[in-house]
Amino acid sequence: SVGIGTEQDLPSVSVYPNPAQTEFKIEIDTEDTFTYELMSYKGDVVLRGEVRGEALVKVADLAAGLYLLKVNSEMNSNKMKLMIYE
Repeated sequence: SVGIGTEQDLPSVSVYPNPAQTEFKIEIDTEDTFTYELMSYKGDVVLRGEVRGEALVKVADLAAGLYLLKVNSEMNSNKMKLMIYE
């Protein structure tokens, strides 16, 4: 039978530390490849990259403030707020 996917089928995405100062880690509980975009509050993409399992993202060069992190796969998208401080 064909079913509709439930939330249990979605991979778990963890981002820490939050707030971040010089770097943060993205961890995904699957080996699928995801892309990420870090956007300023204005919507400008300031960083992008790929993550497979986990990735360390350096943010020391970014201004302090509130950002939106989007983590995307072919099947789903996760969005979360990330605070960067000096």
